Amino acid sequence: MNEGSYGYNSIYVTGDLNSTKKFSYLEATVDWYDSTGKVLKSDSLGWNINNVEPGQTYQFKISYFDQTTPSKAQIKITSGFGDSEVLLNKTVEIK
Repeated sequence: MNEGSYGYNSIYVTGDLNSTKKFSYLEATVDWYDSTGKVLKSDSLGWNINNVEPGQTYQFKISYFDQTTPSKAQIKITSGFGDSEVLLNKTVEIK
């Protein structure tokens, strides 16, 4: 989703996460890139949720708000701190 407002871009990346395990905490980090591969912005806490149960589907929504327009986002969802488990590591194209 891309909605301009006062010269800024509001972009949202949404998706579903299907968990097969129980987690007390999950978080998403995201790096936003321009068309040349330059990092425009890094967000170390783009989304988070507590008390994830196996067999459930959870929706995530990560937002970007800036004057520059990213061409892609690298999203990584992990089980949190330290030696965290990676549940999703995906690059999405922004159109």
